Amino acid sequence: MNDLEKALEAKDKELKESIEKQKDKKKDLIDFNTYKFDSKEDLFKIILQKDKEINDLKIKLSRFPFELNEGEKLMIINFISVNQEINYSIICKNTQRFNEIENKLYDVYPKYSENENYFIVRGQRVIKNKTLEENHIENNDINITIIK
Repeated sequence: MNDLEKALEAKDKELKESIEKQKDKKKDLIDFNTYKFDSKEDLFKIILQKDKEINDLKIKLSRFPFELNEGEKLMIINFISVNQEINYSIICKNTQRFNEIENKLYDVYPKYSENENYFIVRGQRVIKNKTLEENHIENNDINITIIK
């Protein structure tokens, strides 16, 4: 077999593989003709039904205080003050910065916002501009202590 025959065989093999790949791609595509509708009205009814389902889902999603992205999880953190005036839990995401949650606490206990407070969890001081995850704060950590 000479070089030309080898080159032609290689090209033939390459083309056959390309055809097979194209056939596989075609199978993956949704063919609109596979859906049988008796009329345009049937198609319109289905579209309206799908729109209603989408709107219902949007309404359900809007009831949640958070939108969770991939890798995020909801968690509860518990605050307690040294003087026992505060014993409060807040729902948040593991990716939120601690200072955002601190501000939510001050919405409920505004007099505490007048002071520089320190927060301790498991013996470690919380760094306010880091996320809960970065501060190693976990779901339902028993007491994030507030020290005035």
